[in-house]
Amino acid sequence: MSLAERIGLAALRRIDPETAHGLALRALRLGLAPQPGPVTGGKLAVEVAGLRLPNPVGLAAGFDKNATAIAPLSLAGFGFLEVGAATPRPQQGNPRPRLFRLAEDRAAINRFGFNNDGAEAIAQRLAARPEGIPVGLNLGANKDSDDRAADFARVLEVCGPHIDFATVNVSSPNTERLRELQGPAALAGLLAGVLRSRDALPRRIPVFLKIAPDLGEADIAAIAGAAMRSGVDGIIATNTTLARDGLASAQRGETGGLSGAPLFDRSTRVLARLSLETGGALPLIGVGGVGSAEDAYAKIRAGACAVQLYTALVYEGLSLAARIARGLDGLLARDGFGTVAEAVGTGRKGLAVTEVTIWHNPRCSKSRAALKLLQERGVTPKVRRYLDDPPTIVELRAARDLLGLPAARMMRLKEPEAKGFDGTEDDETLIAAMAATPKLIERPIVFAGNRAALGRPPEAVLEILE
Repeated sequence: MSLAERIGLAALRRIDPETAHGLALRALRLGLAPQPGPVTGGKLAVEVAGLRLPNPVGLAAGFDKNATAIAPLSLAGFGFLEVGAATPRPQQGNPRPRLFRLAEDRAAINRFGFNNDGAEAIAQRLAARPEGIPVGLNLGANKDSDDRAADFARVLEVCGPHIDFATVNVSSPNTERLRELQGPAALAGLLAGVLRSRDALPRRIPVFLKIAPDLGEADIAAIAGAAMRSGVDGIIATNTTLARDGLASAQRGETGGLSGAPLFDRSTRVLARLSLETGGALPLIGVGGVGSAEDAYAKIRAGACAVQLYTALVYEGLSLAARIARGLDGLLARDGFGTVAEAVGTGRKGLAVTEVTIWHNPRCSKSRAALKLLQERGVTPKVRRYLDDPPTIVELRAARDLLGLPAARMMRLKEPEAKGFDGTEDDETLIAAMAATPKLIERPIVFAGNRAALGRPPEAVLEILE
């Protein structure tokens, strides 16, 4: 990062975030931002759903909502751009303030609500854009629409002739009930309408689906199945999250979608699960917390063919795009990969675990520490307070089998209630005692799929995520 860029960022961070963002776009249009041109090389060039990208580092939707800075952004080092979201009619979005910096967490919370100039105005700007890297548009729906599914198709009809790809955004948390369109039946109908509009365009373009990070494994599987049946060309994972685990910033309680570094683990696990569910049948684009070449590389190894970033630019400047692309080239060479495509999905093992349960005692420091470690890894486990909801004998047997330990290792033999037991008793006797007196159960025990781990020490629970 140059001294000028560092000074500029410091100045922007001293003013209201949304005002600062507007000034950043103005500076771009005036040529006051880094413009190294698209970074490319033999290892970096990649094809995603027929799009030829000079490098796999893209700009996520939301930075240039109204397509006013495409020309300078095309020269900032990105391999592709996504503008929008655009809705059929212009709308103001939610009242200000609606954008918040969480500097301590290198994050942001927004509740914009699809504020934009409308499809007609954005289409005119897209039609006038210069030739260069691929440019796509994020499709949205008006807040007061009677038919939100039709809104997506309408935006594509208006803007489709002027873009290289389109993204169906059903995952923004800032438009009421929008995420309900991720349900399999609603999603199938919506995608069918969008794809009909796409097929009527003079030039076929790929259509991607953008999903939320706040999904369980069953939800991810259902969305993956619906996407593959529909004929969409890829999935973007993920949008912002409603979770607030582990945040330190004073504004962490603001409503809206959280983006930036805290989203990285959560979104990467959803990405890896999608990669597992789709089996390579659909290209995936990884978004959420990308702030370095190492982050981008982790997304690629989790299953992404390309990545996008946005929030990290607030803290690292626009030159970050080129730095990430160049860093990726070095990481690929270090690990012996000749191309990005060779690295896709090579590190997804273990990351695809998204559903975890913890038998938790909130009064136990080790149990609290284990829960915190899981949350820091982007996992929001189902918490079972087993003193209030005691496991049955059948559940305790299953836990023993998954742990691969004798029942004596699961039992707190030093508790006063364990008087008369020394651990030499048979498993059934000890399991019956723990079922009758749950305070005797060692804590915590964490379950993920067909694996379990005893949190002694707390770090041991992370083994089931490996």
